[in-house]
Amino acid sequence: LSKELMGPWNKDEISTTDAIFVQRDLKLVQGFMPHFFRLFRTTVKQVDFSDVQRARFIINDWVERHTKGMISDLLGEGAMDQLTLLLLVNALYFNGQWKTPFSKSGTHHRVFHKSDGSTISVPMMAQTNKFNYTEFLTPDGHYYDILELPYHGETLSMFIAAPYEKQVPLSALTNILSAKLI
Repeated sequence: LSKELMGPWNKDEISTTDAIFVQRDLKLVQGFMPHFFRLFRTTVKQVDFSDVQRARFIINDWVERHTKGMISDLLGEGAMDQLTLLLLVNALYFNGQWKTPFSKSGTHHRVFHKSDGSTISVPMMAQTNKFNYTEFLTPDGHYYDILELPYHGETLSMFIAAPYEKQVPLSALTNILSAKLI
């Protein structure tokens, strides 16, 4: 899959990167750093987790640079503390082209229902076409509409799951997701 996604024939922009951030004075098992480099092609980065705010800034800055600014605050307040010794981070940047592009004229402000029950107005894309669609029932009785939006090349797709009822938490679906289920 990685070869398919990263090949020069692919028009999508995809990059992945990994990093391990360790407490500066943490003694690692001999050979760990070269082994990690062989696996992930990146180095171990040492930070001082006792200065939580500075460590958060360093890691969030790394993530922001490796996602072309799309993720700027991965680690929020309280995500780590002074007892943190190690953090493994994987960043994925993807900018793909839809198999069936959306027209700008089909984008309108609509009401979006947030998980806390509030609503906001956001631009939403729309189009009329034939897409793979199914209905899904979770083991605890929640129904979802599932829609597949393929990217060009048929290798990748985005799946959108919308619950029938507004008050159903996203966790009702994410708690049971697996590669086999998808």
